[in-house]
Amino acid sequence: MSAVLKDDRQAKAPLGGAFGRAFECVYRWELGRRNRRFDAGKGVNRFDVPVISVGNLSVGGTGKTPMVAMVVEELLAIGRRPMIAMRGYAAKPSHHGGDEAMDYEQRFGDRVVVRAQPDRAAAIGEELAKPRPVDCVVLDDGFQHRRVARDLDIVLMDATRPAFGDRCLPAGWLREPVQNLNRSDAVILTRCDLVDEQATSKLERGISQVVASPISIAQSIHTWVNLTDIKTRESRSVDWLRGKRVVVALGIGHPSAFLEQAARTGAVVMNKLIQPDHHHWSIEDEAKLVDLVQQGRADCVLTTTKDGVKLRNGMVDRPAAVIEVEMGIEFRRNGDAIRKLITDTAAGVQSS
Repeated sequence: MSAVLKDDRQAKAPLGGAFGRAFECVYRWELGRRNRRFDAGKGVNRFDVPVISVGNLSVGGTGKTPMVAMVVEELLAIGRRPMIAMRGYAAKPSHHGGDEAMDYEQRFGDRVVVRAQPDRAAAIGEELAKPRPVDCVVLDDGFQHRRVARDLDIVLMDATRPAFGDRCLPAGWLREPVQNLNRSDAVILTRCDLVDEQATSKLERGISQVVASPISIAQSIHTWVNLTDIKTRESRSVDWLRGKRVVVALGIGHPSAFLEQAARTGAVVMNKLIQPDHHHWSIEDEAKLVDLVQQGRADCVLTTTKDGVKLRNGMVDRPAAVIEVEMGIEFRRNGDAIRKLITDTAAGVQSS
């Protein structure tokens, strides 16, 4: 196995050379100014319920959605009434909006309140004012959203895209320098099955060297939990894919990891249509997928639940079956410590 899976992002930074480095200096100065204000408590909203944040340091997919879902499942298991507060992409402030919000609503139904709203503090306040309010909050992509105080800060780091050695935007892909992991309570390495043990050990050593106090560091992998036909809503086991000829349709931040997992299931990828993260699938896209299925004599289109909720609007009437994959998280190391952090935070237990 190679040390690191190929990065889907462009090899070069968003803005390279001297210009990129100059704008990075401006970006880091403003980031530092902003963080100093938050560190002093200015502009921070505090609530009387536990708040758990799941976020990351870098641009692009780290596997945040299945991790948020895992946190929510842990909260539901101990009888809590959680809310997922998220920014939302291309969504108006509402109870619904954006592909990830629809994904969560599909997973949890009425067991969980999902709010996609740029002003997350306002959304939380509105929910807490209701007759039967939520009793805990999960911030989706919350590490940089410091206007809401949190009781537990979980940061994800994709093991196939190590942050060490990268630069901040726009000279690199980091939203914040790795030293800012000092704010976190736990760092979870994701996609550890796609790198070798030497790479994960190096990442853990790097994290331990940049944080000022001991934090929980865990290793995890993404698993494919279930398959669902978007038209019939029929559920199928992942084993169903073995030997199937598929066309892969993705609008996510790290498509190569999905393709690697598809190959591991025994599916035969005949073709693929890869779009940017949070892509809104058009009628033309759907027609292209049907053509690719016909060209490759494929059995189906294979996609994520995040893309499936959008493809469902048009592809259900097409001759090509679309199968969406529900992803989950499995811990390889230190998972019990992470779960304890979650349940203790929900119970209001202060970590030592």
